[in-house]
Amino acid sequence: MRAPYSNWDYKGSAALPRIATKLFEARGIRTPLSPFILMSDPDRTPDIISAAKSLPKGAALIYRHFGKAGHTEEARELREITAQRKIQFLIGHDTELAETIGADGVHFRRDGELALPREWRARRPDWLITMAGLKQGSYWGDLALLDGLFISSVFPSNSPSAGAPIGIPSFTDMADRLNAPIIALGGIKPSNAHQLLGTGAAGIAGVEGFKETLMSDLQIDAEVTDYGYRLVGSLGGFEETAELTLKKMDEGVYNANHTGVPKSMGGKGVGKALIKFLSAHARENGYSVYPGCPFVGAMWKRYPDWAEGVRAQLKA
Repeated sequence: MRAPYSNWDYKGSAALPRIATKLFEARGIRTPLSPFILMSDPDRTPDIISAAKSLPKGAALIYRHFGKAGHTEEARELREITAQRKIQFLIGHDTELAETIGADGVHFRRDGELALPREWRARRPDWLITMAGLKQGSYWGDLALLDGLFISSVFPSNSPSAGAPIGIPSFTDMADRLNAPIIALGGIKPSNAHQLLGTGAAGIAGVEGFKETLMSDLQIDAEVTDYGYRLVGSLGGFEETAELTLKKMDEGVYNANHTGVPKSMGGKGVGKALIKFLSAHARENGYSVYPGCPFVGAMWKRYPDWAEGVRAQLKA
């Protein structure tokens, strides 16, 4: 049994995850691997715990410890975080650790014969199996057994092992002729990620280039509750969440009775974003809203188009 497919369903506005979504939708080769992958490095991502908590739901994290002291304990904590946030969790070239902490798979070092990927695909068919692509030479193993082949460096990168960038034309050629889902790696950032559209890439992975996204991205999810809805805002780098609650008043009518933004997230436009999302959610789902919370009313007064067709007309 192969690993379950990623539940990637990004609804935020950050550039990199949005590009990942477009690549996900255009995949030519199906793979259960998420299209948005953070790769850790003890030196370049020293606070990997915070980074993991900031990842969008449905993303993937590849934990590369490189022999770091205390890596088993850190991996266990990351396993708990990723399981809670529905994030795929792979271990970098350490099958023993992956089995010990119950990871979702392993990312192997480059090997033209795919000896270890082939062995572990047979031993653990439920795992996600990925591998770093060759810098030069040919593959003598079956690439079809991989859930992802990471080709780098696409763009200039600060990684000590990156080497000269191969560029978009060479990357596109590799994606076209290699029988595996190709993941773009190296130097990917919001200013250049759009160049990967149409290349055949099945996703993007990164280390430093993803930091800014993780620390600034706001994601809002709508939860169905016993009383109506709860809109939850998660901001990269923050453990706390903001919320807007909607209590059912009548059929198709809800009271936006509470908006809460933690002090730590204040001044970042989170409350405003919740109100804008509320308006869109109500419009898309066919219900109207009474602005019981003063903040909702104030935002609708400031942005009347948000309330158009959404504000509830209460009976006298």
